[in-house]
Amino acid sequence: MERMLNRFLPFLPALAATVLSAAFSACDSRSATDTGSPPFVPENGATDPAAVEPGAAAVAKVPGVPSPLAGAPLPDSLHLLSPGQAGRLRLGMREEQIKKVVPASLLRATTYTDNGKQLPAYEMRDAQQPTAPPTILHLIGDSSAGFRLRRIRIYDSQYRTAEGIG
Repeated sequence: MERMLNRFLPFLPALAATVLSAAFSACDSRSATDTGSPPFVPENGATDPAAVEPGAAAVAKVPGVPSPLAGAPLPDSLHLLSPGQAGRLRLGMREEQIKKVVPASLLRATTYTDNGKQLPAYEMRDAQQPTAPPTILHLIGDSSAGFRLRRIRIYDSQYRTAEGIG
């Protein structure tokens, strides 16, 4: 066995170099006929390398996929959605703050159940659209520490992000 190893030992560096060379050439995925064409083509079809730099031009749109902004109405400030906020309401607001921001005539006290516990909530009507579905404001906390806005359930299609997504 030792003799056999001694026979192959001088060829080991050459064998390792051959294996590494084959591995590196396999990593180059371009074929011999590939002329270096860009993976994305701009909407206008230009093939100038300067025009196909990332971010230099819009990439062609996929047919059949509508733009999320197509025809979407933009909201007013009372119906604007942003992270943790809907209009003037922000998650974590105290109940007193909610009552200062929303007129009492638009709020109707109700409750909701969470893990078997009854908690307060409000149905909030839209003064501009009285027929719109009410927004439900779930509160959490207790009467000694006060209640805070936990969740805002919106069923009204007027609420949208600044990008027009509803």
